[in-house]
Amino acid sequence: MILQVGNVRRPNNEAVVTPSYSPIYDFTRRVEAMRIRWEVMGRVVNFPVATQAITNSEIIALGNAFTTPNPFLALLGDDGSPTPFEMNPAKCLQGPNLIDLSFPTEDSDVYVTGLSYRATFESVQLIRSSTDLLEFDEEVSEDPGGLTYVYVGGAVNYPERQVATQNKSFRYVQSGSATGLLAYPVIPPPIWPFAQMSAPRVVRSSPQFKGMVDTHFRVTWEYNFEWHTKLVGVPHRGIIG
Repeated sequence: MILQVGNVRRPNNEAVVTPSYSPIYDFTRRVEAMRIRWEVMGRVVNFPVATQAITNSEIIALGNAFTTPNPFLALLGDDGSPTPFEMNPAKCLQGPNLIDLSFPTEDSDVYVTGLSYRATFESVQLIRSSTDLLEFDEEVSEDPGGLTYVYVGGAVNYPERQVATQNKSFRYVQSGSATGLLAYPVIPPPIWPFAQMSAPRVVRSSPQFKGMVDTHFRVTWEYNFEWHTKLVGVPHRGIIG
C-alpha cells in the first residue's frame, strides 16, 4: 500500500495505517458524524545508497508533508489506484489534523540506513447532511398561586399565620437550550400560548470553528406565563420539524 499525504506519495509499503472510527450522535442517538483517527507507523529506508544526508532530507520532507494544514490523506493500492480509505479535507467538518509525530528508535537502529516514525491524524466527517440536534433540554418551573399565607408579628409573641392572597395568579417559566450541528435550531413553541406574557427571550451563542465549517450552533430560550388558574403541561422532548 502507498500512503499519500497532500501531493506527496510515500514509497510503496513504507507505512502501515490503522484507521479507527468513533460515531458522533445527535440527541436521538442517530449518527450525525464520524470521528476518524489514523495511526501511521512507518520507516524511512535509504536503499540502495545509505547516507546520513539522505536520511536528513527524507525526514525534512516527511515533516513538511505531515505538518501541512489539513492535508489530503489516502491509502492507495500498489499500482496507485484509490481505495475507500481517505481523509479528504473537502469532506471534513474538522481536519485532518496532525495530533502527534514521533521518531521512536531502538538500540539496533542505525541513522544512516533510515529512521522509524509514527504519526496520528484525526478528522470529523459528516455522515448525514442535516441540522439535526446534537443536544436538547427544556424545563418548566412553577410559581404556585391560589391561596397563600404569611406570618406577621413575632417580635414579642408568637407570629400569627394570616391569609396573604386568596387568589394569587400562577406563574410559569418554560426555558431550555438546544445545539444544532450546522445551523441554529428553531426554538419550540410555547406550551400555553394563551397565557404568554411577552415574546420569548432568545440567546444565540457563537458556533464553534474547528476546521472547514462552523459547527455546534447553540440557542437558549425563555417563555414567561401567568394565569388565574393552575395550568398543566410538560416540557418538550425535542423540536418538531
